[in-house]
Amino acid sequence: MAALAIFVIVMLYYYYSETNKIKLNINSRNLKLISIEKLGYYVDDIIDDIRNVIAVDNQGNLTIVENLSINKSKFFSNYTNFVPKYFNSTGVIFAFNYSDPITFSYFGANYYSYFNGSVLFVNDSRGGSHFPFSFYEITVKANESYTGYDEWNWQTTGTYVRINYSDTSNSFIKEGYINPAVANAFKIYYLSGTVTINTGRIGTYDNSFALYQNGQITYLKLMAYPSSQSDLYFNIKVNMSILGTNYSSSIPVR
Repeated sequence: MAALAIFVIVMLYYYYSETNKIKLNINSRNLKLISIEKLGYYVDDIIDDIRNVIAVDNQGNLTIVENLSINKSKFFSNYTNFVPKYFNSTGVIFAFNYSDPITFSYFGANYYSYFNGSVLFVNDSRGGSHFPFSFYEITVKANESYTGYDEWNWQTTGTYVRINYSDTSNSFIKEGYINPAVANAFKIYYLSGTVTINTGRIGTYDNSFALYQNGQITYLKLMAYPSSQSDLYFNIKVNMSILGTNYSSSIPVR
């Protein structure tokens, strides 16, 4: 009888121990799922915040929209001060790294968005080879009226360019072909300075795009046809961890 009692006690202890292990495993898996879900939510939240400054859509053709009325230097400085405090209060360990300019790579080439509001898009990592673009559509909005503008030399063939322009009292559409192998400059003059739109050859790179300004342009939308590429990332690095789950990656453009 004593041996039977000992056997029953041992079996009950084994059952209790294994049951606790199963419960712990289930709880651990549930916590991991919760932490993964939270991290996904926070990453999406960061992406949405960044898209208020610069958004990239790559569904069918490349579309870049920049809110140039936002000072990028101030935005990202404030962001790195505020967001860690917010996340730490929710139990998330957070680090955020970026540099000027904000960039992403497209077919091996690079788009540069500088904190002073200038942008540059060149095929600089592929030996100056042409972009696969046949059509640039450029929409710009300015915060003051222009005093005049100088157009580039339009051609009968080449890369098609359309400029949709508007400011506080003027608007125009200019379109036609440019030679993608020469430097083309469309200059718009203001009392406060000059905005220059470059297409074609920039430096040693053909069929490229740039916009240089001193704060007059508040909105830029650049569409380039017809190619698309998936899995594009900004050079903005995020590291987060919560409940033993880690996320470390550059921010996708989506």
